[in-house]
Order: sequence, then C-alpha cells, then structure tokens
Amino acid sequence: MPHSYTPALRRRPRGGGLPDALLASLVLGLGVLAALRLPLLASRELGAAAQRQQAAHAAANLAAALHVQRGYGAEPPCMISACTLLPAAAASGDDCRARDCTPQRMAAQDLREWSALTQQLLPGAQAELRCRPARDGLAPAPALGPPQATAGSGLDSICTLRMRLAQGGLLRWRIRP
Repeated sequence: MPHSYTPALRRRPRGGGLPDALLASLVLGLGVLAALRLPLLASRELGAAAQRQQAAHAAANLAAALHVQRGYGAEPPCMISACTLLPAAAASGDDCRARDCTPQRMAAQDLREWSALTQQLLPGAQAELRCRPARDGLAPAPALGPPQATAGSGLDSICTLRMRLAQGGLLRWRIRP
C-alpha cells in the first residue's frame, strides 16, 4: 500500500538558520579576539619574569656586599630602623674610595652604589632593608679578613630586603650577612 504524505509532515522549519549563524559568528569572533590577545599577555608575563630575575640578581649582589662588609667588622646597616634603598637617594660627596674610611662608612657607600645601579636596572622599584640581631641559635657565619667579629659583637644578624617592582610584584629575601 502506497504511503501518502500529508503537507504537515513535509514542512521545514523556517528562520532557524539565521540565529544559528549569528551564534556561530559570535563564538568565532570571541575565539579570534582571545587568540589575538595571547601575545600581549605572554609579552607582559615575560617582562614581569625578567624584572623578577633582575631583582633576584640585585638581592644576591646586596647579600654579597653585606657579607664582605661584615668581614671587615662593619655592623650591619639599617639595624636601628629600616633603610629605604630604592628609590635611590641623591649622590652625596662622601666617597670612601677617595680616602680611608671606617667599615660603617664603607657599608653605607656600598648601599648607595647598590641603590644607584639597581635603580637603573629596575626603574620604578622600591626597596627597603631592615636588619636585626639573629635569634635563631645558628652559629655566626665565618668572618673574612681580620678576626674582629665575635659571636657577641652584634655582627651575627639577619637582614630582610623587601622590594616592590614597578609591575606590582612584592618580593622578599632574608639575607644573612
């Protein structure tokens, strides 16, 4: 027996293609915009990583300078109150290389030089150094040079360097001079 088709079964839905096409265009457009933004985000993250790496090198250089000054018998700087290292203070005429200096003045000179160099490497960064006597019971680090440092002389200390980068990162290092 032959099948008879009624007009109601043959009807196709009308107008369904246009909303589907608009939705597909919208999804495709959002995907293209996201893909175009990826290189910008990647370059921003690479710049921040490079800045953090420069900051880590600067902190290592500061730790080395503090350690060397400790070997000459200098008390750690910034022991009473925190020292602002960045932004760097204006250069003063007190240059220890021109004449004999005390260990404390040599340490201050090292901090000024570190601040000037670091400000060039990390423009817009802020840094603060705070030192305190060590209370952790560890043996003091061996002193370089003449044996002026003793365990009770206050030379066994811990310093904290806090640095806020221009791109918004806050970094912290504990330095044992």
